[in-house]
Amino acid sequence: MVLTLGSALLHEIGHLTAARLTHVPIAAVTVYPFGADIRLAPGLRSYRTDALIALAGAAANLLLAGVGALIGGTAGLFLTPCNLTLAGLNLLPIDGLDGGVLLRTCLESQGMESGGVARIVSFCCLLALWLGAVYVLWIEDGDPSFFVLSCGLFAVLFLGGEKT
Repeated sequence: MVLTLGSALLHEIGHLTAARLTHVPIAAVTVYPFGADIRLAPGLRSYRTDALIALAGAAANLLLAGVGALIGGTAGLFLTPCNLTLAGLNLLPIDGLDGGVLLRTCLESQGMESGGVARIVSFCCLLALWLGAVYVLWIEDGDPSFFVLSCGLFAVLFLGGEKT
């Protein structure tokens, strides 16, 4: 549990560090049981800056996965897959995750309106995630955490209020 929370903390520190290095002020940080919501101060920023800040969390997790692979042992055997999973899940193009920010940034950098496309892509990714979780849970008789995660993401995105 400590290693998982440490990995999530490092992920968020990656975002905060990138924001600081790119001179983007942080408006607010809200900590949740499974992550944080970092709100950047409004203002003009380049799409590249937004993408860099979004990618920094996954980069921090990939770095920690590499450290885990180098140190080996019990901690290393846990750190590597934990951080690879955390980076991979966060890069899915789902609103509320880093990949959703990247999707919107890419669309907007091409002059496209991102709201509708992002919701459709988010829904399709969440549906695929949920179907995979159902398969793991009921067919493979696996751990329910993947199923709970996919249901939680769906609830936050589609039941948590309208996003633009």
